[in-house]
Amino acid sequence: MGARRLILLVQLPIPPAGMEPVRGNVPLAAGYLKLMARRRGLREQFEIEIFPPRLAGTLGDSALVEAILEYRPWLVGFTCYLWNVERTLCLARRLKERDPSLQVLLGGPEISADNAWVLGDAAVDYAAIGEGEQTFVELLQGLASDGVGAIAGLWSRSRPQPAPRPTLANLDEVSSPYLEQIIDAADEQLLLLETVRGCVFKCKFCYYPKSYTRLAYLSPPQILANLQHAAQQQVREVVLLDPTLNQRPDFPAFLELLAQANPQHAFTYFAELRAEGITPHTAALLRRANFTEVEVGLQSVAPEAQHHMARKNHLRAFERGVHALCERPLRARTSEGRRMVESARQRGCLLGAMLQMRTERHYRIARQAVEEGIVGNLLRAHTIATWCRNEAYYRSAAWRGTWAGEGGGVLMNQAPHHLDIFCWLAGMPCRVNAQIRTRYHQIEVEDEAFALLEYPNGAHGYLYVNVNEVPPTRYFEIVGEAGKVVIDGEQVTVTRIVPPIPQYMHEAQDMWELPAAQPVATELPEAVTGHEAVIRNFARVLTGTEHRLIAPGEEALRSLELANAIILSAKREKPVSLPLDGEEYDSLLAELRSASQAKPVAQEIRRTDPNIARAVCLEQSVQE
Repeated sequence: MGARRLILLVQLPIPPAGMEPVRGNVPLAAGYLKLMARRRGLREQFEIEIFPPRLAGTLGDSALVEAILEYRPWLVGFTCYLWNVERTLCLARRLKERDPSLQVLLGGPEISADNAWVLGDAAVDYAAIGEGEQTFVELLQGLASDGVGAIAGLWSRSRPQPAPRPTLANLDEVSSPYLEQIIDAADEQLLLLETVRGCVFKCKFCYYPKSYTRLAYLSPPQILANLQHAAQQQVREVVLLDPTLNQRPDFPAFLELLAQANPQHAFTYFAELRAEGITPHTAALLRRANFTEVEVGLQSVAPEAQHHMARKNHLRAFERGVHALCERPLRARTSEGRRMVESARQRGCLLGAMLQMRTERHYRIARQAVEEGIVGNLLRAHTIATWCRNEAYYRSAAWRGTWAGEGGGVLMNQAPHHLDIFCWLAGMPCRVNAQIRTRYHQIEVEDEAFALLEYPNGAHGYLYVNVNEVPPTRYFEIVGEAGKVVIDGEQVTVTRIVPPIPQYMHEAQDMWELPAAQPVATELPEAVTGHEAVIRNFARVLTGTEHRLIAPGEEALRSLELANAIILSAKREKPVSLPLDGEEYDSLLAELRSASQAKPVAQEIRRTDPNIARAVCLEQSVQE
């Protein structure tokens, strides 16, 4: 090989929501590759450049293509994540159209042996599966000599089934792109630091542990050197990239080391960890080191969810008293939900539910009308909610559409928020007569449900939900003796009946006279909505600055009980009274689950929303 060939390493950012440049796109993986190649003596054969993150976060697609080609690269390597892989392939195709001789190498978390969608793209020449540093170096060594032979972890069209890539023995081998001036921490005032690779946990929702059979550590001297560099560069935050920070056996001593390196709290730390493993002592050490935020990952207090996902918790710690904010539904069975609510009550713990639709303006207006007595005694309640889900949706995961995996269909997956709003506005019925069926899908559970409801005061209701319609419908009608609330989509209408119906019936003199239907002003101040509102409220109730949860656990139990009652009524072909007989429903669900058929293992769906993919591949003429 004559003149040095240029290798350009590119990492595209998270797709921007607007026109502002994207921040935080630190090409750490590219820094590792360049550092490893430098240490293996490949500088004489290859010039390795990292595409400036500022340009990657600013330029549109056409401008990116031009900027990349200006380097006149011989090979372009892309780091692929969930958020950039589709745009990466789009750019790779366009680069190949302009320069068919250009070689394209992909690496990163999205590149795995079973990702046929990526590996099948004609623009891809090579793909590094698993850790990429050693694979990258061996590829360059092959390209610099007689040719590329079989390399562990390297996919190519001629060798589509490479041997697994052994992982690094320790992380000192790639530490540190910052210390070697390959990446400038001052650019983003942010330093990314891996102190461990690998994870002792094997949660089934996480792909990461599949690549590792052992843990690799960064030595304490290298940790300190990186943190001292962070202080010198006046970074604001050090992000620890360890998959589970407190999996390491020396966790308290490690926190002491982090505190030692940050005595003046010149920067903050961020990490991911398992919350149930934190003790008062380690919590104090986290504070001392200046951790201001941690992520705790996916959580569940449902034993069946923990079993399916192999994500078990230390339940005795929870029994001692842990406040919980749960997703909907609380559980699959009302009996389990009741036990959760009672357990929280006995231990004086908060139990909240992520029922964020309660925070949306139109539903808050409707609730206010009910609470202020504008509606009056209930006469009838009516609701329709529809979604659309196709067979590809149900094939996307083995648990979807099964009694064993979900414990129900539309009632347990799509409708819980809607059922909650219905109960929140109309109250709980006392009797349910329902039918469910599977109309269009090859699934065990229902894709359509409808129910006639009776209320304690003699009022009646009707509820209909399905996943078979386009466009979706969101409709509520709550009619009382004194008024009426109608919600159609995000539009809400509140009407006051003057005089109320009972009074009108007895006092009206003219047989054709009707009571007045007076529109009621529906103004409410703007407020934070969605998940943020529920989380803020939960935190404030914990700290005593607010006194009531938006969605307490006992209220979240209502929508679960109603869903269970509809299924029980339909399956047993009889009316069901509420409160629900929990044992009867448990028996039914056990029957359904025992007959549940295992689905063929579904291929993991890796593609992002196709609308996002199309959007990021469009010409951005304003930017360019």
